[in-house]
Formats: sequence, structure tokens, C-alpha cells
Amino acid sequence: MSTYGREISELQHENLEPFPYESRFKRRSSPAERFWNWYAKVYGSVENLSPYKDMLQAVVDLVPESAQSILDAGCGSGALLQKLRRSHPEANLSGIDFSDEMLAKSRKRVPGLNACQGNLNMQLPYPDEKFDCIVCTNALYAVESPQRLMSELLRVTKNSGIVVVSSPKRRARGTKILRRHLTDVSVISGVIDMVRFSTCIIPNVLIERYARDRRYHFLTRDEVENLGGHVSIHADTFAEQNWMFTISKNRIKLRN
Repeated sequence: MSTYGREISELQHENLEPFPYESRFKRRSSPAERFWNWYAKVYGSVENLSPYKDMLQAVVDLVPESAQSILDAGCGSGALLQKLRRSHPEANLSGIDFSDEMLAKSRKRVPGLNACQGNLNMQLPYPDEKFDCIVCTNALYAVESPQRLMSELLRVTKNSGIVVVSSPKRRARGTKILRRHLTDVSVISGVIDMVRFSTCIIPNVLIERYARDRRYHFLTRDEVENLGGHVSIHADTFAEQNWMFTISKNRIKLRN
């Protein structure tokens, strides 16, 4: 285990949160960090799309009303956390993301957020069975091993808890999401939104290209069902381009 890994383990043993890596070591950001920091600057145009808003609401609807500790794994700019703050005002909200630019937006949106910059390819800096619920939207596809991340998410989920995931299907296409948005809004709003979204074309083209090359993981149904734990697949979301599913350690009955 690396020195930093030992430090995290020691802090977890003392029930303390790990301090940010960059606060102790000066290092250059990786190409992946630079990509997601760049995407953070224009991500607001994605959040404005009606299928994206519908997807976030579908995730919130699957979070148990009784959840008091919720982690957003790959929290991005905090749009989902903001909705969770409204739906679960008393819950303790945490967010972890690779991008410091994304985390800065999350902190601004959700005062009091327990925010942590971390790599979802690594062991999560949380003790076993810490959270009642974990949400993960449009993040699972970008990790090296979806199965390994799911194992980590289940590790830090309570035995009675649940993981709620929305992730792209194998043949997902951004153009279908845009077309759905245009049918949901007025012509004038659609033109304005498309101009705004033009800033996101390059990163979204790159994401789809990496998915075709299998560097990113747009999943088949079989791959979803074999992620581990007890999987329940729900109605498709994000203009039918994303799977919506829940995973638990034990079989539980969800409210509709």
C-alpha cells in the first residue's frame, strides 16, 4: 500500500475524513483531470436539457425517503446533490469527484456538503457501511472497471442500503438526447439551448469515441446484471439512452 493509502486507512480507523491529496503534495494534473476540469466549465448546458432533468428526478425518486446519509459518487457539478438537498433536507450529503472544478461547483450549490476530491478507480476514502444510499449518474462508464467500482460502492453502503445508478447503454447517442429535448421545448428555447450546447460538442464526441473504443464502458444489459450484488433494472432514462438500475447487498423492496 502507498504512503497515502496508509494515511487514509489510519484516518478512517480514527473516524476522520482524509485530507485532500493536493494539500500535501504538489503535482501536475493528469490529462483526465484536465479533461473533466474543462468539461466542468461548460457542463451547465448539459444540465439544461430536459432529458437530463428527467434523469435526475428519476434518480431522486429511487432514493429511500428514510435515507439519512447519501453519497453522490462522481458528483460532478452538484445538480443531483442540489435536488437531493430539497428532497432530503435533513440528510447528511457527501460528494466525491475526480475534478476539482466540478467539486467547486458542487460546494457552491450545496452549502455544508462533505466534498472530497478522489479517484473512483481507487479504494474509496470511506469506512465500510457508512451510507444509507449512494447515487452514481453518468460516472460508472468512465472508470477502468465498473465491477470494481460497484464492489467499492457496495462496501461503503449499509447492509440495508441501496446504490442507484444511471449509466449509458452500449449504443447510446447524444443526438437522440438532443432531439428529445427539442421536442420538449419551444422553437425559440430550442435554438438558444442548441447554441449553448455547442460548447459541449467536443467533449461529448470524445466520450462517445472512447465508448466505441471500449476505453469507456457503455454497458449491455448482461453487463449491468453482472456488476455484482442484487440488481434491479428500472425504466430507461435520459431519452432512453441510459440504464436506470439499483443494486443492493440484500434483496429489498423499493417504493414506486
